[in-house]
Amino acid sequence: MPDILIRGVELPKYGCAGCYFKTGKYCGIIEKNENVEEYSLRAERHPDCPLIELPPHGDLIDRDEFVKSQCNSCDGSCECVECDCLNCEQSCRCDMIVDAMEAPVVVPAERSEP
Repeated sequence: MPDILIRGVELPKYGCAGCYFKTGKYCGIIEKNENVEEYSLRAERHPDCPLIELPPHGDLIDRDEFVKSQCNSCDGSCECVECDCLNCEQSCRCDMIVDAMEAPVVVPAERSEP
């Protein structure tokens, strides 16, 4: 199932009971159209609920593409991180690249990671 972001929709406060994806007794996004009525009655989320709340964050970018674009102007003058850029076979040129690679992840790259 592909990942999506729905702007303006918050994680339901009362679990399945307040969920936008619950239709009658069933969940429309858990595989096999799972009956979530017992979780609704207890105001809990189903353990297989795929919804996650994004933490506060700035603009999200593709870190790998950013590093690649910066690395392509590499002059090979430093040894910050391993490099596979187009201009050299040396290491990348500045600490900014290291900072970008070590920045906290807000949304994981792999779709299977929560």
